Amino acid sequence: MTNIVQYKLIGNIYNYRMNNSATVSGTVSGTVSLSTYSSDSMDTIESFESTRTTDNNNISNSTKYKLLVPELYNNKIHGFTYDSDPNINGHFIVLHIFKKIPKNCITICNFYKKYYKNNYISLSHDLIMNYKNIITSSNYLNIEIGEIHYLRGDECVCILKTFWLKIVQRAWKKVYKIRQQIIKKRNRPDSIIYRQTTGKWPSDYQYIPSIRGMLNLLNQ
Repeated sequence: MTNIVQYKLIGNIYNYRMNNSATVSGTVSGTVSLSTYSSDSMDTIESFESTRTTDNNNISNSTKYKLLVPELYNNKIHGFTYDSDPNINGHFIVLHIFKKIPKNCITICNFYKKYYKNNYISLSHDLIMNYKNIITSSNYLNIEIGEIHYLRGDECVCILKTFWLKIVQRAWKKVYKIRQQIIKKRNRPDSIIYRQTTGKWPSDYQYIPSIRGMLNLLNQ
């Protein structure tokens, strides 16, 4: 194996180079120096490339929502040419698309995160003031659910939808906590006796919340 390992990235819009210079061309590729990653990382890249090729050739078009790894566009990384969409700044570029979550998804995401940490940690963004905080967050370069769109310059971008799942999860945690408290109270002997004599639970915990209407609890 040579000292340089090349890997293909999704789309026809950008390439990465380890010397921190970025150019844009037709079908794009990037280079990674072996001095940065161990032999295990090289195996990961080869496995990752095989997974990417297989998945992208079999992705169903039956839905506009995909499992993907998004990356904030930054002209200092991805470059900008006359063919680029002038409104690309601020978009999430699709770095990788999956048909399903791969077994090595954590390894893939950690590879990207390490790459960013070693090369782009000092970069700024033209629009986003807290760009460094975003790219160093553990939530960055993770697998997300996104709606894919193509801009006028053929850039593959996405609108993230995963945050809706997080909202539902947060709401359900509140509902579940309340349900557990009510169930615990209903299991008390005095509550059971009250129900046996009146046919209903005490007024303080007659109602037990469910999935329906649970998002209303986020406003409380």
